[in-house]
Amino acid sequence: MQNETREKLKQVVGPKGWLAGDDIGARYFTDVRGEGPARPELVLRPASTQEVSEILKICNADLQPVVVQGGMTGLVRAACPQLGEIVLSCERMNKIEALDVGGRTMTVQSGTPLQVIQETADAENLLFPLDLGARGSCTIGGNLSTNAGGNRVLRYGMTRDLTLGVEAVLADGTVINGLTNFIKNNTGYDLKQTFIGSEGTLGIITRATLRLFPKPQSQIVAFCCSDSFDAVTRFLAHMQSGIGADLSAFEVLWSRTYDIIGDFVPSVKLPLSRGHKFYVLTEMMGSDPEIDQDRFETVLGTA
Repeated sequence: MQNETREKLKQVVGPKGWLAGDDIGARYFTDVRGEGPARPELVLRPASTQEVSEILKICNADLQPVVVQGGMTGLVRAACPQLGEIVLSCERMNKIEALDVGGRTMTVQSGTPLQVIQETADAENLLFPLDLGARGSCTIGGNLSTNAGGNRVLRYGMTRDLTLGVEAVLADGTVINGLTNFIKNNTGYDLKQTFIGSEGTLGIITRATLRLFPKPQSQIVAFCCSDSFDAVTRFLAHMQSGIGADLSAFEVLWSRTYDIIGDFVPSVKLPLSRGHKFYVLTEMMGSDPEIDQDRFETVLGTA
């Protein structure tokens, strides 16, 4: 990196917004698969969309490659810097900017952890249904950029289905403000879908407006096993027919995955015996705790 470029970038984010040399901890070049190929020369930690814009404007003009980081919970090394790249971490952009309880929307910055969003909605008796194992450390920007699915796609859809609008910064620093809190919106191009799932290749998502839902009043889960995939698909159809829209999750584990978990994750106690071809976790989230348990068990019992 050119010294002139480095100094310009440091000035944009201020003394609290950059790390260099030995101050760059392993978290900035390590993910769950281990250490990446290179320690970055510079880590930038912008605190606003304007700072992201200025950073990209400078890097674009000076031909400096950038890798964007959220919670570093991905499994494919996409956020680990390569040789010559600098890191742009969204960790300081972690505010919930607005919560509209009546309209059931929340506007957040991209570095906000998924669990913080879930808990903020829950405190208002609302639900942000995206959920995955890394909820405590993954960020909504990463969820958006990868179009995360999680375990409730069956009922609520992918991350793109839970997003009303996004703000994004293009490589040349141009800010695209597509924030909106309208569910029913037919005004021209749906630009948010261009950025959701694009993994930072078209721009960096800096803010988003998310859909919230009424908080279910009951949650019932069953873990089952099956010895043929045909039986699994029939089981899904049976549960969908019997429970309808209240069926919120249907996740399938193949036997090899189940065995690997049992062999290599000591904190997990396998709930069912090994030897079956498939294992299924299914969940119902309903609105009447008094009858939902019986309803779920009745449908499950006739499977």
